[in-house]
Amino acid sequence: MEEFQTRVKVLESQFECQGRMDICIVMDGSLSILPTEFREALQFVMDLVETFSIGNVRVGFLVYPSVWVVFPVDNALNRSQMLSRIKNTGYPLESATPTNAAMLRGVDILQEASVRPGVPKIMAVFSNQYSRWGPPFGGAAAAKANNITTIAVGISNRIRNYEYLAIASNVSENVYKVHGFSKLPDFLYRLNHKVCEFPQKPDMDAVTTDTLVENEKRYFESAMPKEGIKVTMKSTRGQTVVYYSFCYKTPNSALHDGIIDRTTFVPFPSEDRCMKTGVNFFITVQGLEAVNDYEIGFQEGYEPNSAINFYHGRINLVLWSLVFAMFFLR
Repeated sequence: MEEFQTRVKVLESQFECQGRMDICIVMDGSLSILPTEFREALQFVMDLVETFSIGNVRVGFLVYPSVWVVFPVDNALNRSQMLSRIKNTGYPLESATPTNAAMLRGVDILQEASVRPGVPKIMAVFSNQYSRWGPPFGGAAAAKANNITTIAVGISNRIRNYEYLAIASNVSENVYKVHGFSKLPDFLYRLNHKVCEFPQKPDMDAVTTDTLVENEKRYFESAMPKEGIKVTMKSTRGQTVVYYSFCYKTPNSALHDGIIDRTTFVPFPSEDRCMKTGVNFFITVQGLEAVNDYEIGFQEGYEPNSAINFYHGRINLVLWSLVFAMFFLR
């Protein structure tokens, strides 16, 4: 059992984020947190940043109560410079816990960054104390209005459950409780895995260009139009495989409803297999070679010419069948 746990920890330590996102980390530094605990929290943030593939993942970091921006999401820092700034972040020495103000500033940081269409925006809020001025409904509402996904990480039992939910915009699966700062390292892999699976949501008719290394994955999500959806996939270097599903958020070789091959039309499913209201369309693109460049685009329905050609082909097939039958049955 001990050997198995050691192997799991080794695998987790080697995990690098297979996603594309903008994330703002909002860290509580109020006096309810001891200086030694604050250093443990900073070490966790450093470890988390080290798992990200900088470039595909843009990171911002702020500390409250002072709501001090250590660095914004849109920055020119390399990984070592980020780690240095996190490590040298001073202990705030303030008692209040203005979670709402911190979240509002986090929204500003994410919104001030240059736009990357379709790339998910995430705010991870770490706290060990209830907010002095009540649950952060304003900050959560501002995040939701700007399509920012919020994650609540509680590091004590002092926060009421409804405040966790308020931070996470009432999405319970985005609420986590860690039993003390010393346990944060055990939470690292889980948080990395969570944020890296948030999908890109490009607009219809937009084309996304990206590069994957071997076995790296990107996730996409779209509402499924009643007219169906046409996916155009082009590999310009290397090789990729593309899985889609109506039910699984991260389809793979074992769990999928189909595979995209170059230009593929996917009709609206005849039945709601997922037993839910509305149908979403999920895609996973996986790199198969050392370096894989690709372009992927989505269109609602399919081009009229494609439909015409399809029906012309069917009509011609029927006509030739009739001619064949008349010739041999005379």
